[in-house]
Amino acid sequence: QKWELRCFDPPVVLEGDRGACMKALEITKQSAAVWMLLGATIDVDEVLHIDGSDYDAVGVNVKAVEMDPTCAKAYYNLGWSFSGARWDGGTRVVEVFGEPLTKQQCYVRAIERDPRFEDAYVNLAGRLAGNHTVQLGSRQYDSVQLMLEAVTLNISNPDTWAYLGNHLLREGG
Repeated sequence: QKWELRCFDPPVVLEGDRGACMKALEITKQSAAVWMLLGATIDVDEVLHIDGSDYDAVGVNVKAVEMDPTCAKAYYNLGWSFSGARWDGGTRVVEVFGEPLTKQQCYVRAIERDPRFEDAYVNLAGRLAGNHTVQLGSRQYDSVQLMLEAVTLNISNPDTWAYLGNHLLREGG
């Protein structure tokens, strides 16, 4: 969908959500929020050309993390962007600040930055299988414990309860 902003002279034409993000990038490339929002507009295997560089969803979300390494949502979105065919399977890595990160590690970073980030617990639980655990702070968590933590953070979210039930069935609990 196209939007014509006639309050400007000449009028500015934006094409959907991405058009607004691209306009925001013309103003500043130093905003984590702009890079995160742009990442949400990119299809799984799509590549954008920005200032002579190519960015897929993972690359755009890496930029968001680089712009604000304290932002839990930026790490969460980076983990989520691994979901494309090219990135599926938690063994793929992306380098952020010279450190290789997997999808699972992105969710851990999100929780480290915001221990109340319910969706990060849910997605991290989905990355663990069988008797695998992950260290968060001073505790080890398995997938069911991560889901219990998510439910505790928001007991009125029916989706989280459903995910917990799914994990209990899968883990034989």
